Amino acid sequence: MKTVLIIGARKPCCEAVLNLGHQYLLWDERGLLPSLSKKALASLEIPFPKSNESFSAEILSFLDAQNIDAVLAVSEASVVLGARVREHLGFKRALPFTVECFHNKLAMKQKVLEADIPITDFVEINENTNVKNLVQELGLPVVFKRKDLSGGKDLQVLSDVKKFALQKKQGWLAERFITGSEMSVESFVQNGKILFQHTTEYLGHYHHLIAPAAQYPKVTEEVIALNNKVLSILGVDTGMTHAEFYLTEQGPVFGEVAIRPPGGFIMLLIELEFGFKPWEMLVRLELGEMVNFPPKRKSYAGVHLIHPPAGTITKLKGVKELSALPGVEAVQVKLKVGEKIKKRETAGENKGRVLVRGQNRDEIIQIFETIRKTLVIEVEED
Repeated sequence: MKTVLIIGARKPCCEAVLNLGHQYLLWDERGLLPSLSKKALASLEIPFPKSNESFSAEILSFLDAQNIDAVLAVSEASVVLGARVREHLGFKRALPFTVECFHNKLAMKQKVLEADIPITDFVEINENTNVKNLVQELGLPVVFKRKDLSGGKDLQVLSDVKKFALQKKQGWLAERFITGSEMSVESFVQNGKILFQHTTEYLGHYHHLIAPAAQYPKVTEEVIALNNKVLSILGVDTGMTHAEFYLTEQGPVFGEVAIRPPGGFIMLLIELEFGFKPWEMLVRLELGEMVNFPPKRKSYAGVHLIHPPAGTITKLKGVKELSALPGVEAVQVKLKVGEKIKKRETAGENKGRVLVRGQNRDEIIQIFETIRKTLVIEVEED
């Protein structure tokens, strides 16, 4: 039995460790779910230290009390910390300053740009940045995002220059708005070698995901080649990466990459497509085991994410009927009549999802259309 430290509590990761016959330690800075902490060998619930902060006596005591065999940093906020913990434990893995490039979007973009990989035009906002020059360089609308967050958190797309508020965005990134569709590449890597790759297509502003991204096979090949070059440049050694790309008329453009498991139910899509459990594979990779991935997919898969516009739910119909639809694998709807819905702020926010499986992309899209007709949600704007 091995001991795995999980930093950034994610339930599927905890379950994967237990399913493989191992035990886990848990560290998160948010409130830990009792169902996860009670199954942990030990747990720690304190804020993650910043990169320049030394580990406190409490943290050192927690880390040194057990013989830890692997460290999984599974949230965006924990990736650099995970590298620091591995360094403290003496693991021969990527050093914290290397992993920092995956967490700090500015460092990431600068390193990728040096390798002549096409990326979105960007400007780091500082005290000398002014609205006129920013618009001249990037055009309108402008995309604003923090350097250290992912998943669309705090992301703003603004056309009204009066709302730019640059003084409050010191250190943020401003990017050119890209017109085009999006896709991602998920890679399992061990000792610098890519063992398995998966692609995901994004439709309707993250309301629908289809896997694989197979609408334009040649474009997908180009994106995978770009992805592999990015991973090589940034120095990925072991773990799972999630890279996002824009598909434009001029060709694929790199967006950003994270060295952690993806959100947005992509792990569930991988399982539906190929029949293996990706969380368990990730744990095994981190433990240094030799793993074999299936060579062929069994089906296509997709997820219909539910998030009505802001307002009050006045009608909800068709929820029970969803499970009986052909191709539907699992349904979760977290809505009720009278509920007030807030504006969707990030790609990861949802009020439910419908997982589907089909034989090809067209079949998945047809299932999505049937879901749209079956599930009736009416909202009264506040």
